[in-house]
Amino acid sequence: MNDATPTSITHIDLQAEYRASGVADILDELDRELIGLQPVKQRIREIAALLIVERARKILASLLIHRRFI
Repeated sequence: MNDATPTSITHIDLQAEYRASGVADILDELDRELIGLQPVKQRIREIAALLIVERARKILASLLIHRRFI
């Protein structure tokens, strides 16, 4: 996540979150190890993206709550 203080964060870089999560390496390994199964691989990519976005939403929500009490 961003190195800024909690009160100064206004957005999250989803590409940076994706890189930091290590999901790309896992998905690359999946592509190398499993031949075919494109619909399954695509669904796994979609789920991974949704999980990253959900994590970002939770981070922002917790920061917004934190700001209300400062």
